[in-house]
Amino acid sequence: RTETVMGLVFEEITVKELGATLDGPAGPVSGVMIGTELHLDGSHSDKQFAPGYGEFYTESDGEVEALAIARGADRLTTPEPPELRRLLSSAWALAESGRLEDWEAVGAALGRLNSSWGAVAPVTPARISEVLTAHLAELKAGIAAKDVTRTVQAAISVAQSGIDVQLRFRPAPAVNVARFHAHSQQLRLDAATDDRAGATAEVASLEWVMKRVDVLLPEASRPTMAAQLAEVRSLAAAGNLPAAADVSARLAADLNNVAAATPGWAP
Repeated sequence: RTETVMGLVFEEITVKELGATLDGPAGPVSGVMIGTELHLDGSHSDKQFAPGYGEFYTESDGEVEALAIARGADRLTTPEPPELRRLLSSAWALAESGRLEDWEAVGAALGRLNSSWGAVAPVTPARISEVLTAHLAELKAGIAAKDVTRTVQAAISVAQSGIDVQLRFRPAPAVNVARFHAHSQQLRLDAATDDRAGATAEVASLEWVMKRVDVLLPEASRPTMAAQLAEVRSLAAAGNLPAAADVSARLAADLNNVAAATPGWAP
């Protein structure tokens, strides 16, 4: 019984098969347990649990939750391809040029991004590859239509998938610093489009990511960063999304600077 709160939640898993082999993010995974989960309302969902991953795959009423990558199980000992960094830098450059409606610069950045993706694709787990490929298609469509919001959103999404790939090469704290920057960029777009629901979600994401890195920050920097993050929350709650985005961008830059100077955070 994986989760039981009397009258609120009931989850009971019945084991159907042990020792199965399934396709994982980076190849076959053996020793998989396949089960079915009974819920409080009497419904069932199929689940898979894999060594090194935990809960690996869930399907319920046509909805699928599938693990794309696990840092421990899928980590590589080979150096990070330089093209992965170029892919990310190209995506962020494209987003910035898109905001400025500099379509010539956007086209140049897209060329660099496409070239980098060709080298990064072989080390990209299947589910991330599927998502990133779809984001690239959306990016090209946004550029063709000269749609600023669509282009910037797709560039951010490409970068977020690229950051996921970095889990195969980088320490988790370094990846979380990159994620914080990505969420601050998403908040910036949400502010520009007055998407209050999206902004609220991004503020929550910033808080969750900060919780992952806060304990690793130098003690002297924690109060200032906590105050900045609280200000982001307060400004967003008050509906001042542009100001919240500005503060989050400064906080992302500060976090990156602290990480660069902290042993163990660098790739």
